[in-house]
Amino acid sequence: MSDTLYYMLGGEYGGAVLLFLVIFGFGIFMSVIFPFAIIAIELIALSLYVLLRYFLSALALFLIAREKKKSHPWFAFIPYLNTFLKLSINEGNIVIFDKELDREKTTLYTTLGLLAYDYLLRTALPFKPIFDFAKYAVLAIRDYDMYKGLDSNNAVYFVIFYLICPIAEPIILWIEYFKLRKNRKLIEEI
Repeated sequence: MSDTLYYMLGGEYGGAVLLFLVIFGFGIFMSVIFPFAIIAIELIALSLYVLLRYFLSALALFLIAREKKKSHPWFAFIPYLNTFLKLSINEGNIVIFDKELDREKTTLYTTLGLLAYDYLLRTALPFKPIFDFAKYAVLAIRDYDMYKGLDSNNAVYFVIFYLICPIAEPIILWIEYFKLRKNRKLIEEI
């Protein structure tokens, strides 16, 4: 070892100095990098959760639409078009607070309204809480209408449970799909 390197590493205490520098450097490295690593892991886990929940909900909605023989069941996998599909799952007009609304027009206006909210009204930050409330009210009505066609006795509970716990949507949709499939098999047996 050259004399310069020998003195740079602390002379006869070079091993201890080198060990201190490695530990200190590792500590600095971990205190800077580790929080970002934790955040990255959390973001990856959250992204996987959201994608899995979306895919499971879309797949169940696709299967329900196919069971009900709806045109374009693949709309379930495309954002905004799945709103269109959810509103067109049932037959007849939409009834809200004892008022009957034309299903086709309401479906179109709701889908376009949600699209407009997400792309245009988001810039109106002072009014965001009002728009968010309106958006979730529309989504609750949309989901209530869909669940009412699937299980009219529990539609209100499904909507409340879904709004409180979003992971409930795929679970509820899968349960309703299996009920539809079971009913179809019973009808085919008769």
